[in-house]
Amino acid sequence: MRSQKLVIFDCDGTLVDSEAFNARCFVEALTHQGLHVDFEDYAREFIGHQNGYIVKTLSERHGVALDREKVVSLYGDLALERMEHGIRVLPESQDVVRRLSARYTMAVGSNSERRLVLAKVAAGYGDLFDVAHIFTSELVKHPKPAPDLFLHAANAMGYDAANAVVIEDTVSGVRAGLAAGMETIGYTGLAEDPEEAEKALRGEGVTKVINSLGDLERHL
Repeated sequence: MRSQKLVIFDCDGTLVDSEAFNARCFVEALTHQGLHVDFEDYAREFIGHQNGYIVKTLSERHGVALDREKVVSLYGDLALERMEHGIRVLPESQDVVRRLSARYTMAVGSNSERRLVLAKVAAGYGDLFDVAHIFTSELVKHPKPAPDLFLHAANAMGYDAANAVVIEDTVSGVRAGLAAGMETIGYTGLAEDPEEAEKALRGEGVTKVINSLGDLERHL
């Protein structure tokens, strides 16, 4: 019997502690292409955004013609090469996902590259997420903060937006969830400054914010 509710998790910063790791790999990829960007500035502005948007924005800002394909490909290669020691998955998060998988239909909606998301989810959660239930930015014209990715995921899974719940850690992500008309729960458990992260998420209109995925069960 199909669950009456679809739960869509973001990947980086929600299921997997990888936001800073991703940012370092991307900054290094930019450096290899001749553009030196301060890591802290990059992390503050671009975490949660899609790679194409980042390359386009930095190209325009610095007056350079960055090759999107080369930057993103190199970033992906660096991330895959270093992933084993670069990312972290909380044991409590694994336990929660395992329990929820028995009660709800679950999916992943990420702005990251598909090959990286598949590798991270597999490394952290094994087969708890069906590969066909993992949705990435390549599938839509407008990724987060647009609602398209979440709406596409819900439609593909056969759910209305009203029966979908989004779990997100970034402003970009919660904007997408709210714009999709889905119940959106903010997550701060992997944030460098949980209080500031919660403030930012609530500032977007999120009313439920959790600091542990263990708290998610009582909100579903």
